[in-house]
Amino acid sequence: MPIISIIMPAYNVERYIEKTIQLIQRQTFKDFELLIVDDGSSDNTYDLCKKYVAQDSRIKILHKDNGGVSAARNYGLDRMTGQFMTFIDSDDWITDDYLQYLYSLILEKDDVQISMLVGKQVSEKSEILDVQETFREVISAKEAIIRMLTRDVFTHENWGKLYRVNLWRNIRFPEDIIYDDLNTTYRVFAEADKVACGNAIKYSYVQRAGSLMHSKCSKRTLSVLDVVDDITEYLVKRWPDIMPYAVDMQVQTYMKNLQMILNSGTKEFRIEEERILSCVRKNAGLLLINARVPRNDKIKVLTLLINKRLFLWLYNLHDGNIKVVE
Repeated sequence: MPIISIIMPAYNVERYIEKTIQLIQRQTFKDFELLIVDDGSSDNTYDLCKKYVAQDSRIKILHKDNGGVSAARNYGLDRMTGQFMTFIDSDDWITDDYLQYLYSLILEKDDVQISMLVGKQVSEKSEILDVQETFREVISAKEAIIRMLTRDVFTHENWGKLYRVNLWRNIRFPEDIIYDDLNTTYRVFAEADKVACGNAIKYSYVQRAGSLMHSKCSKRTLSVLDVVDDITEYLVKRWPDIMPYAVDMQVQTYMKNLQMILNSGTKEFRIEEERILSCVRKNAGLLLINARVPRNDKIKVLTLLINKRLFLWLYNLHDGNIKVVE
């Protein structure tokens, strides 16, 4: 039984996956299994992976009919054999000590169930990021959730986290929606008690043309509004006192999508636009008076209340996303 199971969904990534596999093979932490879940690829992804399976007994290739990334992750969760597990995307990059660092955080105190580090968006032309920590600490799962909600160093993405496998006993990704990490990560953290976190940057989240983050505004991308409503309701029901932070995450997600709507220049999404504006107006007072809500979040709320054009100018100027070119 390996200590760590790595789950890697893969779909038509023949251009990228070999580099990612090689980075995993170079890990200073050796006791792992890599489960590559080929989600019905139509290119050479499966054949490329078989080459590495023949070379390295720690690597397994699992093939399934195409069902989307959530179904692929669930397929891996059902078949992992490690004591801990983590997700690595098939086109992202990690440092050689990525697993070692996450595992060292787990060992900080008894009964730590999750560890997490920092990842950063990079372009395909960037170098692999490796920034050493300036702090590490063990906190409650509730505090970890608050930090993710307010983007206080850490975020809710699938990557950059190591979990005890029992936390996934009753949790799987919903397969009928996109934005599966937003829907699922908070629920898994809610099953834990202690979380160890360190601010080392050892995961490079590579932004590529055609990714969901860089997709054009559509009914599909705007379905995140329903997802964020659902997870906000779940968190507030579980911990009523974290309402300002859950609502801040909800409002920031709404405003990100308003940016996409306004940049599209179309009137196709008027209903969604009004839904977003209504949500911001309703919750502005709660967010503006809370000292822990990030200053930048408050500025975006204020500018939207003043003028949509001012909001869009500010958001486009300070969006923070890596720009990619087709």
